[in-house]
Parts: sequence; structure tokens; C-alpha cells
Amino acid sequence: MSTFVSYCRADNSLSRLLELEIKLSPLGSMYIDDLHHRKDVDRIAEVHAAFAGANSFLAILTTNYLRTPWTRYEAESARARRMPLLILTETEELRECGYSELLLRVSSTA
Repeated sequence: MSTFVSYCRADNSLSRLLELEIKLSPLGSMYIDDLHHRKDVDRIAEVHAAFAGANSFLAILTTNYLRTPWTRYEAESARARRMPLLILTETEELRECGYSELLLRVSSTA
């Protein structure tokens, strides 16, 4: 299983992303843009390819995640693909979530 990890860069340092990658390793293979981007590849094309190849979607919820157009686009695209959704809350709770709940959070802070 491959998981696409959606997060707001402004809220997640590289060290935080590394910690999350270790913590979330039981989920299997995952794509975290700032950790897995290859410098010789177009970043946006690589993100789109990773998204297209993912079987599930994980949103790292932070204050700014719910405010950025890019993460909103990722969440809405995942919903359109009907990808299984997990969220990691600001209190580090990992759980399944419905897209209506996630998008409600997004729209309430936009």
C-alpha cells in the first residue's frame, strides 16, 4: 500500500517530517514531498505522479493546512478518486476520517 501524505510546509520542518515518517512507517510506503523529492525531477510532476500511484491519502492537520489552496486541492482530488482517508490531528491522533468532515474543517477556516 502506498500513502500520499498531504501537509502544509509552513507548519512542518524537515525534522518533524522525518519524525512523522518513522512514526507512520507501519502504514507502509508513503510519499512525503519534502523528504522524497528528487532534485533532478520536476517537483510538481513528481507530486502528481506520487498522488496518482497512491492507494490512500493522509492529511497532516495543522492550522495552516486548513488554509492553503494547494492542500485543499489535494484533499478534493483525493475525494474525487475516493481514496481511503486518514488524518493525523494536531494532538498526534491518527484516525480514519470522512472527506465531508475534512472538507468541512477546510471550508470553515478558508
